[in-house]
Formats: sequence, C-alpha cells, structure tokens
Amino acid sequence: MAGDLRKVSDDIKFVEEFELDKSEELNGLILNELYLPKELLLEILSNLRAQDVMKCSLVCKTWFNLTRSTALWKSIYFKQEQRKKVPNLPWYVFYCHLSSDYFRNVIKNGNGELLFKHWEILRNQGDQFGVEKVPTGSDPLPADIPEFHGQTSCFVTSYEYCIKYQKFDVSSKPLLSYIIQKYRPILYASEWYTGRFDCSCIYELSLACLPPCEKSDPKKLLKHKRYQKSVSGTAGLDHTHWEKKELFYETYPDDLATIAFIHQGKDQQFWKGRYGSKMAGGVLKFVFESIQPSPDDLSTEEL
Repeated sequence: MAGDLRKVSDDIKFVEEFELDKSEELNGLILNELYLPKELLLEILSNLRAQDVMKCSLVCKTWFNLTRSTALWKSIYFKQEQRKKVPNLPWYVFYCHLSSDYFRNVIKNGNGELLFKHWEILRNQGDQFGVEKVPTGSDPLPADIPEFHGQTSCFVTSYEYCIKYQKFDVSSKPLLSYIIQKYRPILYASEWYTGRFDCSCIYELSLACLPPCEKSDPKKLLKHKRYQKSVSGTAGLDHTHWEKKELFYETYPDDLATIAFIHQGKDQQFWKGRYGSKMAGGVLKFVFESIQPSPDDLSTEEL
C-alpha cells in the first residue's frame, strides 16, 4: 500500500490546502488595485512550466491553494502534451510527469557521445566495449529516430561478452515511489541494435527490478532472474539495419528500489577487434498513459 502522501517530500511539500479566514479571502487576488478572479489566475498559471507553477505557490496562501488545483494541472497537461483526453488523476501525478524525465526517459548518454559516463561495466572481455562515432560495417543510425537526439555514435562489443548497465534509483525519489506503489504504471525499456555485414553477433537487453535488500550489489544483477526480464536478437551478415527491441514490465516488487537497464553482446565468429553487436538509443521510463485512476481519487471533470 502507498504511504501517507503528506509525508512525501520530493522537491515539493505535500500539505493540505490552507484554510482562509475572511480577512484573507482577497489575499493574492488584488494586483495593482485590480481584482483578478481565480479563474483568470488559473488560466495564467496554466501557461507556465511545472517548476515555475510551484514557485508561484510561495506567493501566498491563495496562490498555494490554486497550484494544488487538479483542474489547473489537467489544463497544463492538455496544453503541453496536446492530448485529446486528459486522465482523471490527482494534481501531483501530472506535476511528477511534467517536471521530470521519469515518464520520458531516464537513460543518460544512450549513444556513447560521452563515452561511458553514467554506465557501469559488469564484464568487459575480448577487446572490450568501444564507441564508434559512426557505425562501422553497418547502416548509419536512422536520422529520424527521437531516441538518438541527433547523435551518430553507438556502443560496440567484442569477441567475448561485453556487459554494462545503468542504474536508476527509485528509492531516492519519494514522490515517484508513492505513485508507483499506488498506481503501478507499466515499466518500459527499449534500445536499437545492429551488427556488421561481415560478422554475425548476439545482442541482449535486460531489465532488473530490485527491492531494497537486493540493490546494493551490482555484480549479482545477472543472477536475479526472478526480478529480470530480457529480449535478445542476432544480427550481422544479411542484417545490418538497425532494429528496436522493447520490454514491457507490468510486475515488479511492491517495494521497488532500483531498476537496472542492462545490455550485452558479442560477435559469434571470435574475431579480434570489435565486430560484435552495436547498440544505441536506450530508453527507460514509466508509461504515463498506463496509469489508471484509483477508487479514492477525487472526481474531477474532464477537460
């Protein structure tokens, strides 16, 4: 079960709305001796970034209450995401989505443009991992794929297994943890891979979802089959175009603490050098569209 939302402190204080006495009813609604209706203020606030809206909550009690309005955050979501239908969710779920990468992509340096920054190497055999500024012996990265962010580089493996991972610490993000426990959104991972025209290869993408007691030892990640899900493929020779592998994870520990995005590969002909699988454009995120309102969510009108 999710904990008490009022105890969550993740960039923002979750407290109940302030009660205003009669002397405070117009507080924050008179600007330069002009009265601004709450409806007009909500419309103005709906054009701001999520982070700026929360800064406005510091102005006064009235503005604080307005920034906790579900109608406001549904309007912001509608304008920024251009969705025809807005889900019936509490304001803090929209805030989490709009102010973070949790529902977009938390993988950093997915193409190796920063070499191996943000990655931890578990196994580096053969001639080890490498980064190619432009893929060698295969098709170039497609230019129209958003996950590549305009980059042309990729990771490449060798004649023995090369394995590395990137870890996302859920336990250090209280608001996200609360939303995960309450709504159980689908966890999604994907990556693009290919091989060389002259050498066949193996590629594998895995996702390990670990509870607190299992998160501290990265060397055991590959052994946690009960927490792990993977997809694999072969490439090379007649398969040098880039292909996308995807994982959808609907069951993970109730007390999810850490997610490890793991990829590995090697060539199948034991050639010296880096003739193994290539990978780029990794994505790890929670699927916002999979969140369904819970029975205790307050009823709000659709936009």
